[in-house]
Amino acid sequence: MKKKDLILVGGGGHCNACLDILGLLNLYNVVGVIEKNNFKLEKLHNVSVFKDQEIMKLSKIYRNFLLTIGKIGKSKIRETKYNELSSLDIEIVSLISPTAYVSTSAEIAKGVNIMHQALININVKIGENTIINSQSLVEHDSSIGSHCHISTGVKINGGVKIGNNTFIGSGTVVHEGITIGNNVIVSAGSIIDRNLSNDTKYC
Repeated sequence: MKKKDLILVGGGGHCNACLDILGLLNLYNVVGVIEKNNFKLEKLHNVSVFKDQEIMKLSKIYRNFLLTIGKIGKSKIRETKYNELSSLDIEIVSLISPTAYVSTSAEIAKGVNIMHQALININVKIGENTIINSQSLVEHDSSIGSHCHISTGVKINGGVKIGNNTFIGSGTVVHEGITIGNNVIVSAGSIIDRNLSNDTKYC
């Protein structure tokens, strides 16, 4: 099968992790990575660098784009760039590691990144542009909104509801049936046994 050309958007640490998955999938030919206009290097991760101002031109040449910007805390850089890409006539690719398990009944929206050894169980819903990071568990009947980051090793038990633009730190355990609102930040290693309202910071 012929590989599809792919443009990456964002060249940081999350990009490294995505490149590792892309290498295992062997479905895409990574043409280049888009970085800030003042970025000095011509190559990044052995891939050609394009400037942010070239996105429009690239969108007329290439069809497939993968957002490889990470998300920490309340940062909205990833969300802003996703919305910019959504306005173009391109395909925003979802990335699912071959070492992850995703139930056939799960609903995975556009632009989602599911990293190594994540487990997405039955009847789970994951919104646009969300990252489910390595070794995280999302149990049955849970839903996660758009533009979230579920960090490494998080355990989300059954029937949990998480809003949009929420960050759950590494190693956190969310008890069954909990609701977490929009724009919430949960520190690493937390135990969430009560509902969290919008704009909460839980340490």
